[in-house]
Amino acid sequence: MKARNKYQEKIVELSHRLPAPTNKQMEYAKSHIFPLLAYRNKKKVTMFASD
Repeated sequence: MKARNKYQEKIVELSHRLPAPTNKQMEYAKSHIFPLLAYRNKKKVTMFASD
């Protein structure tokens, strides 16, 4: 991210202080935050989820 104003510069500066996410946090994000967009059935055909 390229900071374009003082507020964004502060965000970039503070973001470098954050620790790396743990494996437990990454697993939670994968299972709870990101939606399932596609899956494969028994015949190995990719099916896309629709809203």
